[in-house]
Amino acid sequence: MLGVLGDGMRDFIQLRPDISGRLIAFLAGLLLLTALLWAKARDPFHREWLSLKIPDGGRCSALAVMPDSGGPFPVVVWCHGAGGSVERSGETLRQFAALGLAAVGFEYDKTNQVGFDAQFVAVLDELEKKKWAAKAQQTRNG
Repeated sequence: MLGVLGDGMRDFIQLRPDISGRLIAFLAGLLLLTALLWAKARDPFHREWLSLKIPDGGRCSALAVMPDSGGPFPVVVWCHGAGGSVERSGETLRQFAALGLAAVGFEYDKTNQVGFDAQFVAVLDELEKKKWAAKAQQTRNG
């Protein structure tokens, strides 16, 4: 390849190998950024990270995945199993979103029912504020 560049460029690269390494790193970074932007543009889902306050002063994180357009959407609240996490629930959340639903997974206390209940209520309270979340219909029996 150096023969194609000519003597001047060959001398420059040989004298400044730090610049050629930086150039390669820059071009690789630019390629990665371009690929990420391309993938984001083709992604049919919208993701929203939520940070929820719970009554004991702590915080709970949640991830909502929904179709990229339309709404409001019916909401499914997903509780991952023991040993799981909201980050590892992404494929399940995307499957719900592919059905036209908003899917919300959240990190919860797996050892304390009172803690879980507080976190679940925080998720439901936050969903009430979201425009993309369809409001539940109140029904009466009787």
